[in-house]
Amino acid sequence: MPFEKGNTVGNKFIKGQSGNPDGRPKNKQSIPDMLKRIGEEDVSTKIHGNVKKLFGQVEMGDLTMMEAVMRMTMMYAIQGKPWAVQFIADRLEGKPRQTIDIETHEPIQLIKTGIDNFDNG
Repeated sequence: MPFEKGNTVGNKFIKGQSGNPDGRPKNKQSIPDMLKRIGEEDVSTKIHGNVKKLFGQVEMGDLTMMEAVMRMTMMYAIQGKPWAVQFIADRLEGKPRQTIDIETHEPIQLIKTGIDNFDNG
């Protein structure tokens, strides 16, 4: 078996050495960075038309992608989609604090019966 105790040939990782010593490349963007950048872009005419169709005569001017997404999310919430309602509530009111109650119990004290075989197990 290649991974028996003490085997050094089959080990995949070297103890104390990072699997990524150079870290993340400097020119790579994270997903949040990409989403922020895309969110700041102007929307296409087609998307703008779809959002305007949903919101009717509301004056929107130029929309960014993020504004279009937020308006669509608001429309889904108005239509009663639970995920959209939850999304908006979490961002406007903040997520509710969740608490965990931990109960501790004292050990049960046994009453001695006076019968040696019973009391001593």
